[in-house]
Parts: sequence; C-alpha cells; structure tokens
Amino acid sequence: MKRTLLTLTMSVIFVSNLIALPLSEARREAWFLTDKMAYELNLSNQQYAHVYQVNLEYFLHVNSPGDSRGRYWDYRNEDLYYILQDWQYTLYKVATYFYTPIRWIRSTCHHAIYDHYRKNHHYFAKPTCYNTYRGGEWHHRKTNAPSPYKHKNFRTGVGMRDTYHKGNVIEHKSPTNPRPKTSKPDGRKENKSNVAKNPNKRPSTIRPASTPKQPRQTTSHSRSTKTNTPTKERESRTFGR
Repeated sequence: MKRTLLTLTMSVIFVSNLIALPLSEARREAWFLTDKMAYELNLSNQQYAHVYQVNLEYFLHVNSPGDSRGRYWDYRNEDLYYILQDWQYTLYKVATYFYTPIRWIRSTCHHAIYDHYRKNHHYFAKPTCYNTYRGGEWHHRKTNAPSPYKHKNFRTGVGMRDTYHKGNVIEHKSPTNPRPKTSKPDGRKENKSNVAKNPNKRPSTIRPASTPKQPRQTTSHSRSTKTNTPTKERESRTFGR
C-alpha cells in the first residue's frame, strides 16, 4: 500500500512538471527576460520584438527538464544567432542567465534571471506584439528545418540602451507595502551588507571647538620702549581667478 501511494505521489509530481506555462505567465516571463537582454545587449526595437517572440516560444514549449536544453533550446539559439549581431550573440552566450534561462533544481523549474535582477523591474515597455503574438510557431517546425530568421536583416537600428533614461524604469510595486531598496539603481540585486543604512542622509558638519579666551594682560604704568619691527602684511589669496 505504501509503495502504491509513493508511486502515485511521484507520478503526480512528474506530471505537474510536464505542464507548460499558461500563455499569460509565459508572456510575463518572456517580457522580463527580453527586457534584460535589451538592456545588456543594447537591442534595437526590431530585435526587441523578435527576441520576445523567440523567448515566448521557448517558455511555451519547455515541459520537462529535457526540454530546457533539448530541441527547443536549439531552436532558440539558432533563431537568436540570426537576430543578434555577432558581438551581441557572444555576450549572450557568456551570460548564462540568458543562455540557459530555465534550470531544473530538485524537479523544480528555476528561472536563472531572478538570481541577478529583482522581480517586477523593467527598463522598457512591453513589445508591440505582446498582446497579439500567441506563439505556436514551433509546433510545425521540423528538426532540420532552417531558422525562419535566416534571411532577415537585423543589422540596423539604434540600440534601446542608447536612448534609455533612468527615469523611465517601470516598477510594479504595491502602494501599501513598498519594497525596500535592496538593489542597485539598474535593477540588479545587491547584498544587504553593502547597502548604506541612510544613503540620502548628509554627513553632519563638525564645527571646530572655540578657542578659550585668553586673559587680558595688564600693562604696567611704566612706559615701555617700542621697537621698530616691521609688521608682516596679510597675504591675500584669490581662488579661481
């Protein structure tokens, strides 16, 4: 009996890991990942939309640990190879949280991007195809078929990071319970030990201690002889003139 219950429990866990992300959640994960790729790789607006579509396809098709680095992972790398420029693709492969965004730890799906960026932090707005593109293009894709982006040109366009302003950072915070400032200004995570307790507090100025007054010397009634010593004139200094 115990063996049967254990088998059923393991089957439920295995089946739960085979369920793909729903479309709404896959869209949020694809936007979050693409947003960070646009910031670090300086994607153009055209690249931004197509990289989002590729990431969405990937999240919709990863159902098991084998899919995270299987056929769909190869599809993603091949598509991004033609979408990104050479230097962008090199940086993409170096950043492991971009190159392998999904990892399986103890039968649990783990998104590596959250190890480097805090959740609900976005640099840019949603892609223009966010609400219209629903994925599903990889269902009909054959293993040896060439990438649909092979003959497209993505070599022109101004990078999104070049026109980025820090005031445009999109934050999704609860107004009643704001998150503490435990991250860097660019959204990356930072150790709490390195964060100043009062970063906006100005250091207090230390005033020099006043010198005690010297007692006035009493002069004798006898006339003292004055010596003709030359007086030293005070030097006047001018700064910045």
